[in-house]
Amino acid sequence: MSLSNLQPFTAYQFRVFALNGMGTSKPSPLAEFTTSQKAPGTPPWNIQAKGLSDTSFEATWLPPKQPNGQIRGYRLYYVTDPKQNIDKWLYKASAINQTQITGLKKMTTYYFKLIAYNSAGEGPLSGLFAVKTAQGAPGQPGEVKVIVLSPRAIQVTWQAPRYIGEGVLGYEVYYNKSTAGMDTSITVGDNTFGQEIRDLSPYTYYQVQVAAKSYVPIGPMSFVKVVQTMEDIPSAAPQNIRSKGLDSTSLEISWDPPPTGHRNGRITNYTIKYREKGVDVQAS
Repeated sequence: MSLSNLQPFTAYQFRVFALNGMGTSKPSPLAEFTTSQKAPGTPPWNIQAKGLSDTSFEATWLPPKQPNGQIRGYRLYYVTDPKQNIDKWLYKASAINQTQITGLKKMTTYYFKLIAYNSAGEGPLSGLFAVKTAQGAPGQPGEVKVIVLSPRAIQVTWQAPRYIGEGVLGYEVYYNKSTAGMDTSITVGDNTFGQEIRDLSPYTYYQVQVAAKSYVPIGPMSFVKVVQTMEDIPSAAPQNIRSKGLDSTSLEISWDPPPTGHRNGRITNYTIKYREKGVDVQAS
């Protein structure tokens, strides 16, 4: 027989029993087996980048949350025109969680994506990130802070960059769930140093960055801030309710928890309300 739905690159222990019409044998000796590796299921995350000079930048990141094996390395793909196919991008390999890209053009915005790989293959590409080598662009906004307001809202504040370059026209506030790149943004004016972000998912990690805009392309993003929204009440009920009679006066009730995306926090307890047909509801 085969066992399915196991986790990649995970050690499992098992025993085997023999059965016949008289019953079950003693267990076999304990055996252990490790499942094969699989390509990473998620990209690197908590990706950060900063300009080192007018011709270089440094990027750092954390390993994938679903490595599915031993991560052998990373590739950072970079380009000045992100509309090009990825096979046209330059790349640099790294065996550790950081790398430096040198020999770049001055006063130029570079776009990059990261990928992790193991012996089974490559994982998915990260979202798109940007970093600028230009001296004319504003520097990174300072003192970026994130305050959780509610299960669905956060407040982001920052200070103007110390170096404003050719002037600050406004700010871009980037945010997204921690498993994705900074694909969602809000634009605010140059005299605005705070922004409330609403309509988020409860009990979810978000990455937040802020970048200053100017007459030249956008300046480098601030370092990533990771924040988790508050818990909220579950937005779906327990699923697949089942019952089994134990005797003439008792039932056994079982169920599956609400779907993962609707738990909105850590489920700590369940309440069962029951009644005899036509009688007021009681709570167990």
